[in-house]
Amino acid sequence: MQAHLLLIEVLAGSALLLYAYVTARVLCAAQYTWRQKAGQLLLIWLLPLLGVLLVHAFLSVGGEPARRRDARFTPDRGDGPSVGTDGSHGF
Repeated sequence: MQAHLLLIEVLAGSALLLYAYVTARVLCAAQYTWRQKAGQLLLIWLLPLLGVLLVHAFLSVGGEPARRRDARFTPDRGDGPSVGTDGSHGF
């Protein structure tokens, strides 16, 4: 009887770790908007096992691995000088 309880605890703990891992990957994924992330998190936590496996599969196929954004990066807002038509890049 004790072995069954231990097995259940190990499986539940493993599932919780998998859910936490996939949740962290979704939150760190730069390719998704906040709405997409919210939808994926709902899918993970509201559909037992199927949701987490489905989202993990999408993240694995999604191309490059998740990485932190560079805090020093400044996105181009389109209000700067344009690149010259002769390829000089405005230098």
